[in-house]
Amino acid sequence: MLHLVTLICILSGVLTSGYCLSCIQCMSNKSTQCSGPSVPCPSDEHSCLSAYGLTTMGNKEVGKAFIRMCQNRTFCNQFGSIGFSIGRIKSSTTCCSTDNCTPPIPTFQNEVHQKNGVTCQTCISTNTNSCVPMETMACTGSENKCITQITDVSGSKTALRGCSTELICDGIQNIELGNFTYSAQVSCTDGDTRLQLSILTLIFSGFINVNIPNLSLLYT
Repeated sequence: MLHLVTLICILSGVLTSGYCLSCIQCMSNKSTQCSGPSVPCPSDEHSCLSAYGLTTMGNKEVGKAFIRMCQNRTFCNQFGSIGFSIGRIKSSTTCCSTDNCTPPIPTFQNEVHQKNGVTCQTCISTNTNSCVPMETMACTGSENKCITQITDVSGSKTALRGCSTELICDGIQNIELGNFTYSAQVSCTDGDTRLQLSILTLIFSGFINVNIPNLSLLYT
């Protein structure tokens, strides 16, 4: 196996004239630590990333996910959140850039509850590709975008609409770690709920299961 990894690194270096980084790849839904194999990174991914996502409803944690993997450095040291009718999803990333390094444990920014003037439609529904908003919510803090996001986490789909930080709109949309797969299609507007109505039919997939939060996350 070591010879195969070495060969992949050599070929990657020859083709891209760059350095082949190796990172630990693993996932946990219990803590901010995990262990797994060292894998060679694709030529366009130059960082070892740790991503942590947390879903809360009220003051109760209902889901978490921690992932380590190779990633493009543009997704490093990011923080994002989504507020919806009954809770909030937060995600954070950290990185390092040497072979099999351990990034700092991601932490979350303090929540800001001051209203920012943006109003979005909100809803959440599981096992479906859409949700019908029955109410609106006042966005707070840096959540100044209206988001429509439908995710598929290892076959479990969740449709979500609410308020979002801008980084979530541009976050990681696809992850594959062993048997775990995550895909998302995200659409954001500047807070005009009339525009949100028009894009509902354009969305057919997304990110975050209520029990396994977005790493949108991941950085969606």
